Amino acid sequence: MENNRMDNFCAPVNRYPGRDRNEDGRNADNVFLEHRSRDEIAKIIAAKTNGATPLLAACRNGHLEVVQYLLERCNANVELRGSVSFDGENIEDAPPLWVAAAAGHLELVRYLLKKGAGVNAVTRTNSTPLRAACFDGHTEVVRCLLEAGADIELANRHGHTCLMISCYKGHIEIAQLLLDAGADPNRKSVKGNTALHDCAESGCLAIIQLLIERGAKMDVDAYVADRECGESRIRDGRIVGGEEASPGQFPWLVSIRIKGMHWCGGAILSKKWILTAAHCVHEKSPSSLTVMAAVHNIHSSLPDAQQLSVSSIVRHKGFIYPKPKDDIALLQISSDINWSKNVKPACVARGSTSPPTGSVAMIAGWGWTHESKAEGSPASTLLKLVLPIVERAQCQEWFRENKKKLKIPESSMCAGVEEGGKDACQGDSGGPLMLTEGDKLVVVGVVSAGYGCARPRLPGLYTKVSAYTDWILKHVNDENLV
Repeated sequence: MENNRMDNFCAPVNRYPGRDRNEDGRNADNVFLEHRSRDEIAKIIAAKTNGATPLLAACRNGHLEVVQYLLERCNANVELRGSVSFDGENIEDAPPLWVAAAAGHLELVRYLLKKGAGVNAVTRTNSTPLRAACFDGHTEVVRCLLEAGADIELANRHGHTCLMISCYKGHIEIAQLLLDAGADPNRKSVKGNTALHDCAESGCLAIIQLLIERGAKMDVDAYVADRECGESRIRDGRIVGGEEASPGQFPWLVSIRIKGMHWCGGAILSKKWILTAAHCVHEKSPSSLTVMAAVHNIHSSLPDAQQLSVSSIVRHKGFIYPKPKDDIALLQISSDINWSKNVKPACVARGSTSPPTGSVAMIAGWGWTHESKAEGSPASTLLKLVLPIVERAQCQEWFRENKKKLKIPESSMCAGVEEGGKDACQGDSGGPLMLTEGDKLVVVGVVSAGYGCARPRLPGLYTKVSAYTDWILKHVNDENLV
């Protein structure tokens, strides 16, 4: 008698959730069903007429017999979608296979596949069952989905592939399975990251070694914004030292200010982050700083100028004022920067090598025109200057000749001319040192320190950006990988 009554009430199992939601937004019937036995669920289905979705609840908790009953006796739809909670996050538009894969229920996954569930069905955030299993480390479920033809290169809305996710989470067996199935170790996310970067962030040396063995490139270029980086609107045929820059020539360059007065330079990395020097923000609070983008004359602004507030400061933990080691910091902006003609993101250098000795680099800023206040003044209009990269050993030798005891850190680099006369100065700190790579300008250094300004055989010191790329990306690329 009970079975007949249950058959009469099978229809509601295919209705979408949406009524009687509890405080966390989930259908109250689903929550009520999650921890029930098969017999209890049968009775509940018989009593409910308001559109409960027990299929997802049963998949979430691994009730294989209940799922079988709902699909075979009640004709529940194997692709029925709804909302389900995992680790406090509400996943919307999730099909049953995604739920079973995320929960790691292997036998249930196999059964759903046999019943025709789509192996590459996606949620609203473009997450697939394979990606869900990779994220939570369900190795055998991943193996099963791969055998069923899951697409290993399908990426979520942030461009993160299953390989990137397994690397980020440190799941080496899953990474091995994906590479064996042909996953591309050099594919980039929307932000420009590869699986190798995600391994470096998680600190899993074994996966790093595995990726390199499988052809992962150490020098894959990347940018961290959501649009192309390093785009200078101005293409000068010839640049000479110490001249006024063209308006908008360096659209990532910003003026960091205290009480409305220019203090340091910086470079836009993304809609939320600015790169600068740690000594610029030593003992400074976020509320004491403002950032101006699209500035040419320090006393006025370009039409698309933006005044930005700072919500947080990330100083490198190794920095000790006033030493040049680890002189690098990030400013998080309170609200998104708007891209425009004169506001664009910078490209940052990748890899661990320094720019070649003799390479012609460029700096720009509103710093002092002479180290002596009696002979110089802060630049009112943005100035640019070209400087050659000086070999670190040569730079160190010049320092010794001038009786300077500073040992140049390996994470620093020098730029300047032997005869002096060209250099960054106070107020230029934190600004970018840039090299041309193809049709783009790439930030390779951050203005850090120096003995005076433009003295002979005392080149300026710059923080080598390539030594901190992973540190930068760890903070800038904070998107959810699911």
